[in-house]
Amino acid sequence: MGVFVLLNGLVGLSSYYLSAACFGDFGFIDFCLTWFTVFFTQVIAVELLLGSANLLYLPQITAAHALILVLAWFCWGKKQKRAFKIPTLDFILDNRILLLAAAVFLTFFTVKLAINLVNPPICPETHQYHLSFPAFWFKHGNINNPISLFGTWPVSAEMTALTYYPMNAELLFFWWLLPLKNAFLADVGQAVFYILGMLALYAILRKYAINKSTACLVSFLWVLIPNLFKQIRNGTQIDVMCAALFLMVLNYLIIFSRKFGVKYAFILGVTAGIFIGTKVLNVYWIAALLPLAVYFIYRKIRQEPWSRIVSILAW
Repeated sequence: MGVFVLLNGLVGLSSYYLSAACFGDFGFIDFCLTWFTVFFTQVIAVELLLGSANLLYLPQITAAHALILVLAWFCWGKKQKRAFKIPTLDFILDNRILLLAAAVFLTFFTVKLAINLVNPPICPETHQYHLSFPAFWFKHGNINNPISLFGTWPVSAEMTALTYYPMNAELLFFWWLLPLKNAFLADVGQAVFYILGMLALYAILRKYAINKSTACLVSFLWVLIPNLFKQIRNGTQIDVMCAALFLMVLNYLIIFSRKFGVKYAFILGVTAGIFIGTKVLNVYWIAALLPLAVYFIYRKIRQEPWSRIVSILAW
């Protein structure tokens, strides 16, 4: 557990320095989402780099993240421009409906997490690839996918290991699996995305002047949708992860449409890339956002020179 705390502390600090230096003008919720995006990006980048070089082992991963932290401190540690204030929760404590929603969510969320932590994964997909691939990488020190699982050859396109492309979720599960050398925490790896999805939805609603109480209630209603909330018991699945990432992409798209700068285009592109690299079908959901993106860009055509528009879109 000490190694787990050390690894996440290294990545968390370096992600904070970068986020605070580049996105200190964000509000608290947007900053939290950005911090996690940078965190996730750093985990993916290091694992892909070391895995491609057959160096995907704990000492090398720790050294790589320690080096990134040192560079982040020297480059951005003294350039923090945090402008937000940590909000209070008074508007929740003073609202009985919000208190009830929070109580229902926290109670069942905690119970389902506890059940997952003391029981093995129950979903077939977990054993077929969501956890079997990270376990294979852990054993061999690379990101080569096994040709067969449990002696069985792939029988469908999504289980064809040799061409298995979208594996950002599996890279995150590997991150949870690595320090403890077991699936204890990896089996609840999707839980954090329930919180991220709520924060992203809240941020989107607030950008359209919805009051805090209403935005918060809608976020609780979203996470408590039975078909969504039951996924937490399935453990290492990616459906809630995809939903939360989609809301984050939409949130950054709205920010991009209003601020229209290189750094906002960059964080939008990174989040969209993580989203697409998590599941093949997410390409269609990105396509569903294209009309909105085209509309936002069209509004900027008369306000910005073409050269700037092209350079920002390139980012």
